[in-house]
Amino acid sequence: LIGGWLFMAATGLLIAEVDLNTACVLDRDAVSINSMAEETLGDAGATAASAVFLFLHYCLLTAYVVQGGQLLGEALGGTDTLAAAPAFAASIGAPAALLPPATVERLNTVLTAGVVASFCYIVAGGISRVDPELLTRADWSAIAPALPVIPVVYVYQTVVPTLCYRLQCDLGAVRRAVLVGLTIPLCMFLAWSVVVLGSTPYVAGESIDPMALARASGDDFGTAILYFSLLAVGTSLLGFATGLVDFFGDLEGLEGDNRPPYLWAAALAPPAAIAAVFGNPSLFFAAVDLAGVYGILVLFGVVPALMAWGSRYGAAALDADEAVPEAVPGGRASLGAIA
Repeated sequence: LIGGWLFMAATGLLIAEVDLNTACVLDRDAVSINSMAEETLGDAGATAASAVFLFLHYCLLTAYVVQGGQLLGEALGGTDTLAAAPAFAASIGAPAALLPPATVERLNTVLTAGVVASFCYIVAGGISRVDPELLTRADWSAIAPALPVIPVVYVYQTVVPTLCYRLQCDLGAVRRAVLVGLTIPLCMFLAWSVVVLGSTPYVAGESIDPMALARASGDDFGTAILYFSLLAVGTSLLGFATGLVDFFGDLEGLEGDNRPPYLWAAALAPPAAIAAVFGNPSLFFAAVDLAGVYGILVLFGVVPALMAWGSRYGAAALDADEAVPEAVPGGRASLGAIA
């Protein structure tokens, strides 16, 4: 978890650096991954980055809609996935498409506060259930299957261009927002791991979903986990949908907050349709694995380092007095290590 935090913090800061330099070159308020790749890696690099971007976002949006539909169905007493998944996507997409951006930001703040409040309740209630002996057990063979999930739980880079725009291209403010914002989930994941691993009985040869086990208990603790999961998936869905809508808007040359509703439909309708037709729970894990291995590690791992290299040392490099300071120190050595 800590290694994943370091890697994802570095790549997010590299995207911020390239974003600010690209915005200067193109004389625009905000730019997308596509514009950054085109400016630093050329047309071929932009095409490849765009393809990976679309693959990643549709994989994760499908995963979130599937899981959100399942959770919504549980909350409503067993509603069928065919109806619950599109309803969940619409409950997030419709307000985002129809309300002013400032109102959507406030709603997202409320949802995030709900995530934090329910998480604190779960941890406070779960500590008493922890058996210290369960925490002494380690299974190193379980690390490899978990690796694709680590980038997914930390991924936030899709909103970095929007963050740069909102913070008026202030690299210092963006750096603080990234580091503080990423440290919060790290602390949450560590606390969550203690509660879950310390309260879930281990049975050799069996795979147990502690979340499903807790939700099925029917007590207040299980209900809190259900609504925490629902809010967490909802905020994640909104973040990735926003990133994809901004990408579409950049392709159309739209400036500022001008994001017509049809862009939201293009982002969320395909995942909702896939979830409604093929929405069994295993699809969530398959989509997450695909996104983690082939999407996030390429688009938000290798590509940011390559773009930063092109921005600093390539033909598109700005003069030292025009470029923003290096967001990640170490020069060529650090960029090579990240890539």
